[in-house]
Amino acid sequence: MRIDFVKPPLSFEDQLSLLSDRGLLIIDQEEALETIKSVNYYRLRGYYIHLYDSNSERFIQGTTLHKIRMIHDFDIHLLHLTAKYLMRIEIAFKTQIAYCHAHNYGGLGYLHPDNFKSRQAHDAFYSICMSAIVDSRDVFSKHFKTKYNGNFPVWSAVELLSMTCISKMYSNMLDKDAAFIAKEFYKSTSFIPVKANIFCLSVLRNICAHGGRIYGRKLPFKTSLSKKDKQYFEENQNDTYFAAMFAMKYLSPSSLEWEQYIQDLEFLLLKYQEFIDYSLLDLRDDWKNIMLSRSSSVVSKK
Repeated sequence: MRIDFVKPPLSFEDQLSLLSDRGLLIIDQEEALETIKSVNYYRLRGYYIHLYDSNSERFIQGTTLHKIRMIHDFDIHLLHLTAKYLMRIEIAFKTQIAYCHAHNYGGLGYLHPDNFKSRQAHDAFYSICMSAIVDSRDVFSKHFKTKYNGNFPVWSAVELLSMTCISKMYSNMLDKDAAFIAKEFYKSTSFIPVKANIFCLSVLRNICAHGGRIYGRKLPFKTSLSKKDKQYFEENQNDTYFAAMFAMKYLSPSSLEWEQYIQDLEFLLLKYQEFIDYSLLDLRDDWKNIMLSRSSSVVSKK
């Protein structure tokens, strides 16, 4: 059954004509058609909104489709780079949770609600765990299903869970356990910012995984910042990529990996510097020095 929207869909050619009529410069027609066929017209809007005057419904003079495409390509690379580093954080975080819980409550202690703060939250977590175990076709899953009657110790179960689920597990851990992980592995005197920031990074991971957008947007979370690092932000403005970088720094599994991420990010920014605006990521001129400064770091010294 066909159900139309108030506006009819446009052909690829008509989409380009509409953009051209609004002042966008299309220099290479072949590149333009390839772009509009491979990148959703509406998705492109997120990358040119800062180059477009909504009052006059015209592009800023001199704006080219090529520039918009380069901005989009930059953001794709940024998504991949961010996801790559978040995976490092996730793997390390799962390791700390599994280690702590196994030694305190045994390999299967994570299945009992008494080892957590909220029974209701644990019930939801347990349901997700069981579904992940049943659905898994991984080789190690078959091993536990056949040899151990489907009993998965926490150190294997965490490998089947998403970063979001692990974030919720940490939030529901007993305070003494959460505090141990925060202090022992992240040099934090409180588990509260660790809990807040691992949730923030799980949201960012989802954005990266589902092809969302980082460039030129406010992120749907606010980073929990140290007192010293709050100096870089106006009140309630800690919802940018620059702010998210502090969360990544706080939860970094090692100094060397963090330095590699900064190096990779710097290279990416330089590669696309002709097309991008650093302020749309909230990056300051001295962003690299800030991020490599040990005064605001709580990374472990591995």
